[in-house]
Amino acid sequence: MALVAVLLAGSYLRLPAHLFNEHGSLHRLVVLHPQPMNQHVGFDEHLYAEYATKLNRFGLLFYPEIVQRYRERQQLLTGSVLPPVRFLYIFAGASWHSLFRSEPLL
Repeated sequence: MALVAVLLAGSYLRLPAHLFNEHGSLHRLVVLHPQPMNQHVGFDEHLYAEYATKLNRFGLLFYPEIVQRYRERQQLLTGSVLPPVRFLYIFAGASWHSLFRSEPLL
């Protein structure tokens, strides 16, 4: 029972904030739903969305090219950039986009 309560609470908290805005379907529950402090996508999230978009656009066989372009770009930078080696994370994002036709969070 406790597991069900935790899963329900977690699912509720993960609902997008736009559902609780003035014209949203859950507007009456806005006082029970925390509003996000950051309205922008983070740097790492942007990179992963970019990798997933490329994988979705060009296909699975393009993944080695994504890694090669990362290596070339990384050599020119003084700092490090998030690498595309978390393949399952990127693949899951590309698959989600293919299944549901959703746009990346950019």
